[in-house]
Amino acid sequence: MSLSGYSQSGTTLTTVHFGGSIIASNPVAITGGTLTVDQAIFTSGSVTVSAGATLNLLNGSKWNIVTGNLRNRGTINLDPGTCIETNGNIQNQATGVINGTGALNSGGNINNFGSIAPTISGCAKRAGVGMTTPEDCTTAQGICNSIVLPIELESFTAEINEYNEVELNWVTLSELNSSHFIVSKSTDGFNWTDIISAEGAGTTQEKQFYSGYDEAAPGVTYYRLTQFDFDGRKNVFGPVSVTNKSIKELTAFLNPINGNGKLTLDGVSETGTLILSNSQGIQVDVISFNAANGQLEYQLNNLRSGIYLLTVAVGDETKTERIIVTE
Repeated sequence: MSLSGYSQSGTTLTTVHFGGSIIASNPVAITGGTLTVDQAIFTSGSVTVSAGATLNLLNGSKWNIVTGNLRNRGTINLDPGTCIETNGNIQNQATGVINGTGALNSGGNINNFGSIAPTISGCAKRAGVGMTTPEDCTTAQGICNSIVLPIELESFTAEINEYNEVELNWVTLSELNSSHFIVSKSTDGFNWTDIISAEGAGTTQEKQFYSGYDEAAPGVTYYRLTQFDFDGRKNVFGPVSVTNKSIKELTAFLNPINGNGKLTLDGVSETGTLILSNSQGIQVDVISFNAANGQLEYQLNNLRSGIYLLTVAVGDETKTERIIVTE
């Protein structure tokens, strides 16, 4: 699953259970209910557990806070073999409780003003404050480093090429028990359609390259990558997005043209408005159109010779082409 930030709130108990990997950008806030994680989370923002909220890590799960801090005012339960790791600080506030037998590994400080069970293994690169037991970096780092993901993804990208196709490429640095990949697309970020399937490399430590193509649709399209293990577990990466502009490079064919000629405009898609103005900026003609195959034909009607401006507007996009009309 992929998240662009995550916020959970509620006065009643709510459990969200994730199986597989989560790639999250922006802060994550658990302000109520219970969030139960099974496998791996990577976040690029701080993680906050509010008072009254609960975070559970199960079955060797790992929460890796790449940038940011962990702030706990609620309850965190770490099952055996689970780990919360951050390059920042871990702050357990006065109302915060951390239970279990997992590990806390901080690249900054661990500041405890609440309750951390003595069975939790903790390691702080800088300083630990309020810890009930001495630091045990060997155990804490051993737990965190032993959690291996099915694949190590180097990149997942989507770009529109010169043929108006979306090129989808992804690269793995290693794969473990990897069965296959599915690429899905969405126009709203919620409803997804599978479009590409690719066989995984099984188990390998060598870099693997994958690619696929999709026809570019107007507007914004989102793509996500799902990797499946042979045992049925899956890990979701992305989404990434592309924006296909409705107006490409606007080109007017048969320009110059006589006052009763037919002008062909290339680089237009969808419906929009065409505005023809003279050199003084006075509108001469306004029409609505529905372009087909990226082209629009416009019939001139007894125009006098001179220079005109032809403006095409589709949504928020506008492009203008100078037209020379001859006798």
